[in-house]
Amino acid sequence: MGVTRVAAGLVRMAPMKVAVAVVLGVLVVLGVSQLVIPGVVESRIEDQLEEGVAEGQGEASVEVSAFPAVRLAWGSGDKLQVRGRGLRVDLAERADDPLGRINGFDEVDIDLEDMVAGPVRVQAFSLVRTERDTSYYLRMEAETTPLALAESVGGSLGGDIGSQIAQAGAALLGGGEIDVPIDVEAQVSRGDGGAVDVDAAEANVAGVPAGPFAETMVQAVLNRL
Repeated sequence: MGVTRVAAGLVRMAPMKVAVAVVLGVLVVLGVSQLVIPGVVESRIEDQLEEGVAEGQGEASVEVSAFPAVRLAWGSGDKLQVRGRGLRVDLAERADDPLGRINGFDEVDIDLEDMVAGPVRVQAFSLVRTERDTSYYLRMEAETTPLALAESVGGSLGGDIGSQIAQAGAALLGGGEIDVPIDVEAQVSRGDGGAVDVDAAEANVAGVPAGPFAETMVQAVLNRL
């Protein structure tokens, strides 16, 4: 009788032990993923940002946070922070939904310095959104010649904006071949179909509204993330 009772007790305990083992296994997997996944994502983004940059000439540093970390696999998380210096981006690169790459993060803080974008030398580029914001704040300081900008990226800017910049630049001192500053402060939001909407009415390049150019810059940077 005693042996039978002991055996029955062990049978009843077996499912509980299995459940405990499963819970512990899940916790271990979550703990490991919480440590491993962010590092993998950070390294991948850093490599993409540093693409085309000679060793020692530029660098990128990325930090991501998410709980659970597996959210990062779907492009969402708590925070994305990007720092970079001496990087290069291609203004001709386009993406269907560039802001969709970062819109899943509650907070976004991108700050790049001394970046080259075709004929444009970018001293500072920042794109920030806090958890309370519905749009991004863009701040950019750059310089280029109007003619070089028009010839290099006029087509990618859309419409006849390139020719407008070229015509305006030709009327400037030096025929548009002298560097002019590009200062942009704008609100950037995700429009219909994933389009980038830039509210930069007061910013301009050689007298031409800089909204399309700012959109192109945002596209080029986010295409690397």
